[in-house]
Amino acid sequence: MINVAIRSAIVASALGTTIGTQAADALDVLDTVTVVGVTPLPGIELPVNQIAAPVQTATSTEIDRAHALDLAAFMNRMLGSVYVNDVQNNPLQPDVSFRGYTASPLLGTPQGLSVYMDGVRLNQPFGDVVSWDLIPRQAIAGMALIPGSNPLFGLNTLGGALALRTKDGYSDPGASVGLNYGSNDRRSADVELGGHADNGIYWYGTASKLKEDGWREASPSKAMQVFGKLGIRHRSSDVSLSASFADTNLTGNGLQDQQLLSTRYDSIYTKPDITRNRSYLLNLVGKRTVSDTLQLSANAFHRSIRSSTLNGDVNDDSLGEALYQPGLVERDALVAAGYTGFLSSGETQASTPFPSWRFIANVLLNSEPDKTCNGLYNRTATHQHDSGFGAQATFANEMGGHENQFTFGAALSHTGSHFTQSSQFGYLTPGRGVAPVAGPGAFADGTQRSENAF
Repeated sequence: MINVAIRSAIVASALGTTIGTQAADALDVLDTVTVVGVTPLPGIELPVNQIAAPVQTATSTEIDRAHALDLAAFMNRMLGSVYVNDVQNNPLQPDVSFRGYTASPLLGTPQGLSVYMDGVRLNQPFGDVVSWDLIPRQAIAGMALIPGSNPLFGLNTLGGALALRTKDGYSDPGASVGLNYGSNDRRSADVELGGHADNGIYWYGTASKLKEDGWREASPSKAMQVFGKLGIRHRSSDVSLSASFADTNLTGNGLQDQQLLSTRYDSIYTKPDITRNRSYLLNLVGKRTVSDTLQLSANAFHRSIRSSTLNGDVNDDSLGEALYQPGLVERDALVAAGYTGFLSSGETQASTPFPSWRFIANVLLNSEPDKTCNGLYNRTATHQHDSGFGAQATFANEMGGHENQFTFGAALSHTGSHFTQSSQFGYLTPGRGVAPVAGPGAFADGTQRSENAF
């Protein structure tokens, strides 16, 4: 992997005054205190050693230093009790498991983790799935992985919650450009720019693009992510509006038979297997520090996600005859549909290793294509929208001689999902692809029976 980066940053003194030599020596012997937030929205942060759970944290510096492709890859490398299952065989579509609980982009997987970014729940309305390819890794300023079933994070928080905080012009000023090139023709580019003015206005923006051919046959992918934030900070108040856009086209050709892997390790079972995601997110966040012991925060958001899949699969319900000679009626149907080049006699295993004519003729005649077509072209399309707002108050108080922190909040969201699915009959090609039958097409009715396949 080749990594080229150019960085220009503005560094300001955190103290603003000159520290005497004795005071500096005294600071050197003090232990570093790490404070983290443990709620979806910003609240009063706690020292990590005062939280009754092994919270794991990371900063943008640590994420960049790991050179991980995305957030899921970083968690797999650097966080404890996290592992990745690549069922889809695409680097941007992993199942992330934490202590046996999963956050997966695969519909139907039991989701046991919740993911939040600046107070917005990233688990999608339909199936509560988590699409890791839609999270802008370059824009993450910090993260906290909180284990356990935490009611503060709501649905799916069975095994834990992942809280993400994005960058702004105060925490990440300056500009950077990064270029990467690696194996399998993987190339990526990213750019980011942040800063702030004396009147409290701050800004931050980043964009990244990735393309690769994949290490397996016919497995290209591409992904684009854009994130921007504009805000104003005045004394104890902070208001910001962020926008995020992602457009990905991912190929994950799934599992392969072990015997075929021994012949060719980069082979695939069937193709294509493509997932297309496009997402928009707007998030307005405000917070106000009323006192050292009280902080108020709120957000309002809108998100839209469009997803589509295209899978070429084997039709397990088809019959297994290797050869089939089209009869007179079937040949007439093929000719009427404009097909040429098929044999009228003398068909052998050598002349027709993949007898597609048999399948096409049965589709044209609507004569049990579910039994004669050995391939299926499965398509899905999903459109989701998610809008809502949340508010919380966090304050610290002493009770019974001990320091306590109380959080009160409420959230309301309105979601909608529109899902369609179809299965079109087709046939396997010599390259292990699936070709749908042209013309009117024949579709299964959900049970792959076809009394009327049209």
